[in-house]
Amino acid sequence: MVIAAAILTFPFEALPLGAPGIDSGWQWVVNIASQQDWVFGRDVVFTYGPLGWMASPQDVGAHLLLANGFRIALQGLMVICGLMVLFRMKQPAQILVFAGLWTIAGAVGLRFEGFVVLVAATAMLISLKTKAAWPAVTAGLIMGIVPFIKTSLGIAIAATVMIGLALIWKDRGFKVPMVAVT
Repeated sequence: MVIAAAILTFPFEALPLGAPGIDSGWQWVVNIASQQDWVFGRDVVFTYGPLGWMASPQDVGAHLLLANGFRIALQGLMVICGLMVLFRMKQPAQILVFAGLWTIAGAVGLRFEGFVVLVAATAMLISLKTKAAWPAVTAGLIMGIVPFIKTSLGIAIAATVMIGLALIWKDRGFKVPMVAVT
């Protein structure tokens, strides 16, 4: 069931240049800027950062290979978390809800940014429920990368990880700092 959800929700986005709607030229600029001597913040000012091409890769340099490698790694982490849910939860209803919600989110068009937040939140939840440290560490690594992809995504991941850490600390019997509560 988890493998089926992973296949059905593989993070594919077709973002063709020149599509109707909002001008998609920004996708090309985000990709080409990293191949030029342009400095983000000086030459390019945009909500996407120097790794913004990971959110909307184009055939520039090795962007397609690297961005899809990152997406496959995120999907793999989600599969591992899903399998941990499968083996830890004894009630079939919980497993069905997890796989069902994941599949529905993918079917309705969960975009890259939402998927990254979902992966980090799931990793923090697994860390909370299993007392394993590696999912929280992995979410922390994601938190270190994504601000360079998109600023608002970095803020969302930081909030997700901080809330997860506050819940983990509380579960472990530590006093949660008031900063984490607010």
